Amino acid sequence: MMRGITRWGLLAPTIGLLGLAAAAPLSDAAAQQAIPIAPGTRVRVRAANLVAPLVANFLQMRGDTAVFIEDAAGRGVWSLHVSDITKLERSDGEQKSNRPYIVRGVAIGGGAGAVGGLLIASSLKPSDSGKKFSRGASAIAGAAVGGVIGGIVGSRFGAERWTNVSLPRRVSVLPDSRGLGLRVGFDF
Repeated sequence: MMRGITRWGLLAPTIGLLGLAAAAPLSDAAAQQAIPIAPGTRVRVRAANLVAPLVANFLQMRGDTAVFIEDAAGRGVWSLHVSDITKLERSDGEQKSNRPYIVRGVAIGGGAGAVGGLLIASSLKPSDSGKKFSRGASAIAGAAVGGVIGGIVGSRFGAERWTNVSLPRRVSVLPDSRGLGLRVGFDF
């Protein structure tokens, strides 16, 4: 019999390893339900390891990792650990109300039209040398034309609506380059 090693000395690490092995399938099953959205859904992801929000389509869950396909020109595939995701939002589509963009377009177009009308009235000479163009009427006409054009341009803009997706509280044990790591994420 070996001296210095008791029965508990061998049993404790074995029980610990069995506990980790038993908890691993449970954490994978919990991670599968960690993100309650269907594959192919357009999402906006904010994570600790991203500089800017990622707008992408959700592809699938791989254990504790969510996989996304980027919508931008690069069309990269992103794999983010669920505990790194700080905020997840689902797209509800384009916003129906374009009113702020129309108002902004009318204001900018009207101002530009008024300035253009004034410049035209002051620089052009009518064919009858005894008459002059009315600067006020030219500015009003330019503002009306510019406002209509600006409103049409502004009506073409829209904004996407986003709805928060709640992320459940999670704790996971992951292998990394230094051994086992413990990641804890909370959602309030």
